[in-house]
Parts: sequence; structure tokens; C-alpha cells
Amino acid sequence: MKYIGLSGVAGAGKDLFFSLLSKKISCQRLSLADELKLDVKDWCVDNYGIDPTSCLRKDKDILRPFLVFHGKRKRDASAGRYWIKRLQSKINSLEKTVNNSPFEDMYCVITDIRYDEYDCDETAWLKDELKGKLVHILQYTERPDSNEGCLHRIPRPPANEEEERNDPRIKEKSDFNIEWKFVENGQIGKLSSHVDEFVTWLKLQNETELRKR
Repeated sequence: MKYIGLSGVAGAGKDLFFSLLSKKISCQRLSLADELKLDVKDWCVDNYGIDPTSCLRKDKDILRPFLVFHGKRKRDASAGRYWIKRLQSKINSLEKTVNNSPFEDMYCVITDIRYDEYDCDETAWLKDELKGKLVHILQYTERPDSNEGCLHRIPRPPANEEEERNDPRIKEKSDFNIEWKFVENGQIGKLSSHVDEFVTWLKLQNETELRKR
């Protein structure tokens, strides 16, 4: 199997990117945050009446501070490896079923590479251990400047201090960068062209790697 990691602040379009990508190449979605949500699901339902594995964005925003806190405590106690190990276990099982099958060349797309603080953190895990490609997604809006007579790009802001600290580091280490304009009720079309560009780039990367073997 081959691996792709998606990065960017909350709401930047990572899941939308995967949805569009899945129509272009054979791929399966994986998520580190899914492991976190499963870990606290029962507690959140009992205390907040919200199922973090299946809720609206407004409910997700309510839970976000708690999820960040719990996720960070587990990360700090394991030098960033707790959630990686949980997802790696699923990847190992998936590889056993995929290897030597018609789906051997399938991509696993990890939709939430968010951290680059520890030596063997999520970025290093994807790039060094899984030998995956890292995509950074930035969503922006445009604001007119009446004085200068031009448009300024306003990037979507990070949701918390964790994102504010880590997102620039991850972007710097990414293999493919996307900056796309959010347009109300038309955002899918705006991102779709970037997905096409990425697929073309990915094919060239694969061809180059094959020639080197």
C-alpha cells in the first residue's frame, strides 16, 4: 500500500479533498482523530449528549477543547506516539489483507496529520516510516482593500494554539501545497481543480520512483 497524509487547520477542506480524491484514485480513508473520538465516545455521550464519532460541526466545536486536551495528555505521555500506535495497529491489519491482492496499489489517505513537535511525531511517522506523501491544504477568503484597490487573501485561522504552533511546521515539510479560495455554495468546484493537479503530480512521482528502482 501507499500512503498520503493531509494536513491543514480545522475546516480547511481535508475531508472534502479526500472525498474528491477518492473519485480519482483507489483509496481508503484513515484518521488519527477517529481513534481519539472512539476513545472518549462513551464519556462524551454520557456527559454532553454528543457522539463525537457522528455529530454536526457545531457540536464538534463544543467538544473540540476537551478533545484537544485529552489528545494532548495522551500525546505528551507517549512523546506523540499514542494515537499513532492505535492507528498503526489498524494499518498493519489492513496491509495483511491487501498485500498480494488486486488492491496492493491502493492508497491509504490519513486525513489529519496535525503535529510536528516530537522527533517521531505524526509528520515523521508519515514521511519516514510509512514513506508517504504529505499534502498541506490552506483555505482562504478574499477581502477588498479600498485604499490599495486590490484583494487580500485571508487564510482560515487555526482553531487553537496547538494548530497555530504546528501547522506552519507541517506546511514547511509538505510535499504538495494547496491554497484554495472558499466560495459560499461553490467550494467543491474550487477545490476540485487542485485535486486534479495533485493526481497528475502523484503519477509523475510514481513514475520517477519506478525509474529509480
